[in-house]
Amino acid sequence: MILRELRKEVGLSQKEFAQKFNLTQATISDWEIGKVEPSITWLIKLADYFEVSIDYLVGHTDDTGVIQNNSPALTIIEQEVVDCMRNVGDMEREIITDTAKNVYKAYKSNKSKTSKYSL
Repeated sequence: MILRELRKEVGLSQKEFAQKFNLTQATISDWEIGKVEPSITWLIKLADYFEVSIDYLVGHTDDTGVIQNNSPALTIIEQEVVDCMRNVGDMEREIITDTAKNVYKAYKSNKSKTSKYSL
């Protein structure tokens, strides 16, 4: 796994990186030297954080798997939502997603009217 190289590219020590994910430095060290392999849940989180594919992260390909996105840059509010989603647990992420979908459905069905959404 190329975790060490990716971590260094973003300029974080093992300790700083571990703190970012509420892990121990020993866990990061074990992953980097191959003593222990991260769970699929952690592989997904790491791949999302570094914006690479899991295959790239575990060394199965040299292709990062990054898809060039021609979409406009995120607004500050959109980035805040993304940051929130990346820093909460699965249950909270599901609640946020369901809430956003419900608000959007209500917006679409009432877009010709002025409405307030109650959650």
